[in-house]
Amino acid sequence: MMIDDFSNLKEDISEYIEVRLEQIRLNMAEITSHIVSRALSTIIIVCMIILIFLFMSFAAAYFIGDLLNSTKSMS
Repeated sequence: MMIDDFSNLKEDISEYIEVRLEQIRLNMAEITSHIVSRALSTIIIVCMIILIFLFMSFAAAYFIGDLLNSTKSMS
């Protein structure tokens, strides 16, 4: 009887440790995925803002050049 109790206790402790380790792994995976998704979102937004400013600066330069009649044809 006593041996069976210790055997069951050992199995329960082993199973508990496995479950806790799996929980820790899943929590780390969740945290990592949140960090990666935020980083990628930030990178994409920054790239889009840079492209918007780039095209706006080209448009502004062309507009100012047109106002000053200093646009040159490429042909």
